[in-house]
Amino acid sequence: LQGDAGPKEDVSWMAASRLPGLDLLRARYTRQVFARHFHEGYALGVIEGGALRFRYLGCDHVAVPGAVNLVAPGETHDGHGVGDAGWAYRMFYLAPDIVRMAGEEAGLPHGVLPDFASGVLDDPELATAIDALHRDMERAGPCMPTLAQETRLSAVLARWITRHAAQRAPAARPLRTGGEPA
Repeated sequence: LQGDAGPKEDVSWMAASRLPGLDLLRARYTRQVFARHFHEGYALGVIEGGALRFRYLGCDHVAVPGAVNLVAPGETHDGHGVGDAGWAYRMFYLAPDIVRMAGEEAGLPHGVLPDFASGVLDDPELATAIDALHRDMERAGPCMPTLAQETRLSAVLARWITRHAAQRAPAARPLRTGGEPA
């Protein structure tokens, strides 16, 4: 018998019990293929290994180790690994209100959801901050003090929004129910 010595799929999902509207995903996918879908909230994460290919905002993207990847609410996307190694990543799934409030704290007008022009960002400082916060929250679980979680998450989101967001009026950012953007 010949065994499969390659990396195995491994998925860990955790709700942040002290911060409603925030979930954490740590995953290594080798065979996973995500069909086109969308999320009700934002997804923000960092690629740890391999590479993720996905179609988002009408363009094909490849996120490599150290890259920040993201999707905005209602924006359809898919996802699969590049090559046999698949990809590994850490993701935060954020309710729109969390990101809206962070945007307001970062200077966006009241009620505006930040918008992002790309699904992949080359920002090593942001990637490091996302990775460190995710690891600490995963390791500490519900034992990490609420104030520490809120403070660090606010700092990460402020960095993300101030460096990479565009603003649109609330009415100009409808949630899509599928399909490619116009």
